Amino acid sequence: MCLQNEGIIEPVQFSDRAIPIVPVLKADGNVRICGDYISTANLESLVDQYLNYFGRFLPNLSSELAPLHQLLQKNAKFLWEKP
Repeated sequence: MCLQNEGIIEPVQFSDRAIPIVPVLKADGNVRICGDYISTANLESLVDQYLNYFGRFLPNLSSELAPLHQLLQKNAKFLWEKP
């Protein structure tokens, strides 16, 4: 059985959130599909996932991280000031 031939999956040219899959044959003959997160991980996607997760536990996270977000923008100027 080929997942593509069965119409379960289809190839794409590009995906922001693609992780290679590794089919693992189980002892009972079934196949388990596992994600190979070590070979390629989209860092931006992982950061978004972690921020969304931790944002539930940290009040005002977006306000606290706003200066960092602004600093990471293209052509942002860094100004060192005393607190």
